Amino acid sequence: MGRAELWFLNGDGYLVVKRCFKLFAAMTCDDDLPVRFEAGGAFQKVVQHRAAGDRMQDLVQITAHARAFSGGENDNGEGRGGIGHGASSASNRLPIPAGEAINPPMIPFPFDIVGFDLDGTLLDTHVDLAEAVNHALALIGREPVPAARVRDLVGGGARKMLARALDVTGGPIANEEFERLHRELIVFYEANIARHSVLFPGGQRMLDGLADRGVRIAVVTNKLERLAVRLLGELGLLERFFTVIGGDTLGPGRAKPAPDLLHEMIARAGRGRTAYVGDTTYDTRAAAAAGIPCIVVSFGFNDLPPEDLGAAGVIGHFDELIPSLERLRIQADAISQ
Repeated sequence: MGRAELWFLNGDGYLVVKRCFKLFAAMTCDDDLPVRFEAGGAFQKVVQHRAAGDRMQDLVQITAHARAFSGGENDNGEGRGGIGHGASSASNRLPIPAGEAINPPMIPFPFDIVGFDLDGTLLDTHVDLAEAVNHALALIGREPVPAARVRDLVGGGARKMLARALDVTGGPIANEEFERLHRELIVFYEANIARHSVLFPGGQRMLDGLADRGVRIAVVTNKLERLAVRLLGELGLLERFFTVIGGDTLGPGRAKPAPDLLHEMIARAGRGRTAYVGDTTYDTRAAAAAGIPCIVVSFGFNDLPPEDLGAAGVIGHFDELIPSLERLRIQADAISQ
């Protein structure tokens, strides 16, 4: 019989524990012939009697026959180490206390706190942002920017987005006029904030997975705090986050890429092992300055190729986030050994 890998998975299908040994399957039986697994890999018969009615779960040795594995050896029921098992079934059992076979020890999740950028990371907001930008541009007779192109203008807050839109439609304008347009943009956007915005694919399942692991989840964005709160509220997501921190929460000059907002998130959580998820250099630079790892989403509003953003990892779908965070722990463990 060959060796096998047994993978213990949680309800989300993520690997929790992997062990290599001879393959067993859980069953219940009244037979009293257990098998003891020796360190050297051999099996020995052990005759053991137990009181009738004892509730035990048994592990059963399963033989891998030639018909099951390409190139395998059919031992015709002879078994190894003198243990017969029949040509297609096994009769050697290792009794263990009920429940222990199906409840392997869980490996703690490596992070207590996970923060998310909002626009282009957690949510695809580019259509609603494009409509707001184009509303402002129309007030001064500028041509609209295609919604797909607005993805490249996002990052750093509404002022920077508007300034970039002006640059690509004719150039800067006077400061007083810029401030007026910015106010009009915000008013329009606030009134139409969630017409098209949605979680990126896999977002609900990913947030559920983090919550199931006891992670405290936050939003840290350069968007104005009240707009972030309103957007999450209209999408029915606000209650998922223990805090929402905006670019104006701590006052001027403290938004990303400064680390201040991330420091505030950690302080509000009561401290703990922390990771951040973003899509631009504003996010990776803030995380680096705060001394925490950052995962970048390649489906966001990236201002550089994702691989060039200096992140600890890059994901192409939210289904990859929790395994990627797990790998950060594995890498850290390997470095420390």
